[in-house]
Amino acid sequence: MPTPSRRSFITATVSGLSVLAAGCLGDNSTATEAPGDNSTRDPSTNPTEPTKPAPTPQVELQFDHFETTHLVDISHAGGDEITAENTGEIEVTGDASAGPLVVDESSDAPYTAGAEFFSDVKVLSGNIIEVEWTSNNGQQTKVLGSFKAP
Repeated sequence: MPTPSRRSFITATVSGLSVLAAGCLGDNSTATEAPGDNSTRDPSTNPTEPTKPAPTPQVELQFDHFETTHLVDISHAGGDEITAENTGEIEVTGDASAGPLVVDESSDAPYTAGAEFFSDVKVLSGNIIEVEWTSNNGQQTKVLGSFKAP
């Protein structure tokens, strides 16, 4: 028969106020997490802890330009995967725009080599477009690649 656990009561004075705290002594093998104790939870499920951005993915982009129509298709040509864990969104900026392509659980992520991000982006001769990456927490941006139409 297991030994009943004992409670110890600790009294402390904090800034002139008396505080009474109860603690359990004994076997902790059946201890469970107290409600509201977020110390061991995943930070992504704890709204009080800020989300840390993932490192910028290193990606090679392919820009397929169709001279007669002035349209450009933009694809993932190699490098890191674009996932919901490392990306919030990707968009085309500059002399043309497309997107944003939101990367989350409902998108086609993960994007790997061969995946097309954007198609039929109109870019006139001499104009420059950039593909801009935004982190999963929205706090960082970086240009992944750029293209100047001939």
